[in-house]
Amino acid sequence: MEWPGQRQDFARRIARSFLRDGEPFAIRNARKVDARGVRDHALVVSDGESLVAVGTSDDDCETACRNLNIPDTAVTDASGSIMTPGYVDIHSHGAWGASFDDDVEGIELARAGHLSHGTTRQALSLITNPFDTICDNLRTIRGQMDMRPDILGVHLEGPFLAASRKGAPIQSTCAIPSMAWWMTYCGPRMVA
Repeated sequence: MEWPGQRQDFARRIARSFLRDGEPFAIRNARKVDARGVRDHALVVSDGESLVAVGTSDDDCETACRNLNIPDTAVTDASGSIMTPGYVDIHSHGAWGASFDDDVEGIELARAGHLSHGTTRQALSLITNPFDTICDNLRTIRGQMDMRPDILGVHLEGPFLAASRKGAPIQSTCAIPSMAWWMTYCGPRMVA
């Protein structure tokens, strides 16, 4: 996808897909590559929420598809294409020119960029910002987590960074942890 408009359309289609129930599907005749090695003629069958059959047997695939009433149009012949487990990323700040610190549209665009390259689940990384901005970003991501199973949580890159080792963050956005900070931003119910 070369044009920003195409990427944004792709991102919107992905975001909308999370609002629908999953549909059963099957992939057969793939070349599976995973931690166990390489296996040809591999298959997966999903009931729309989870995998219900994996293996290399045509009979197993046909039986699972029949039991789930999966139409032929929902069965993909991978023709030897490579099938791998999805990648889970725990530290990335965005993609396709968008940041996870941006608004919902930025999150959608960046996640679409990662999905298009095989990252199926992700903890979204946020840069060090003023506290109010961090809290706003956390609320935005939390709202997206309720709708998107591909967003696992958040990785905060600060604000508690040693001045001598802070790297790129602006010093004014860094903080020394204190009980007062905790009570202001996390609330008394979080204190044991």
